[in-house]
Amino acid sequence: MTAEKQIHPRRSRNILFYTRETCLLCDEFEALLQASLQDRGFHYERIDIDRNPGAKDRYGRRIPVLEIDGEVVAEGRVTPPGLERKIEAFLGKTP
Repeated sequence: MTAEKQIHPRRSRNILFYTRETCLLCDEFEALLQASLQDRGFHYERIDIDRNPGAKDRYGRRIPVLEIDGEVVAEGRVTPPGLERKIEAFLGKTP
């Protein structure tokens, strides 16, 4: 019997999206993120790093950044299939 990563879609997950206003790359990333998470029934918290000094110190120019349960999952430019694979690894396949 192989060990599989147990994924609990109904369990609360800490999903954070670090962004800033007037960031076109962030807007593109967020559109992909919204679709992927909505299909799985998850929500995320949007954090504007320009309004959060701790986040700005941590991520600065690395945005956009997606963090799930404290781990950076993706950052910068993403492709739809690439982001989907990364989210799937943490949250499971779309039901």
